[in-house]
Amino acid sequence: MATEAPKRPGRPAGAKDKHPRNNKITELMSSEQIRNAKHKIIELFDARKVDNLSQAADIMNLSKMRLYSWKYRDPDWAKMLAQAEQLVADELEAKLNFVKNVPECTAIIFRLKKIRPEYRDTWKFGIIDSKVIEHLEKLQELAKQEPKKEPAENK
Repeated sequence: MATEAPKRPGRPAGAKDKHPRNNKITELMSSEQIRNAKHKIIELFDARKVDNLSQAADIMNLSKMRLYSWKYRDPDWAKMLAQAEQLVADELEAKLNFVKNVPECTAIIFRLKKIRPEYRDTWKFGIIDSKVIEHLEKLQELAKQEPKKEPAENK
């Protein structure tokens, strides 16, 4: 009599759903394999084959979580990644001057906003004009002087 294979946990065989199983490499890696993978990722940035860690994870067939974990645990490697990202941003800036295609231009601008804060629209500035400050003070005084009106009750 043939014995049945033990059932594995998880979805039944043949089940279909929107999220297939993660087929990325998840086994333990030696320190040498990790060092080689980090070196390869920096090479991918240098060769301009990737712009970010997510793309590198896809090419290297590693999970994104693993790469971000390496980034936060290894400050030296994180500095190298930051430098590689800045080189990508330099090239994007140079490319922006010659782009005539509006959607491509928009995509480059959004990428630059992520890498370099000076391209973001959220810069804050201080009010230093004395006239503006005077007007604000007058408005505050007027707001204090006006009596508060209580809403009329419905009868």
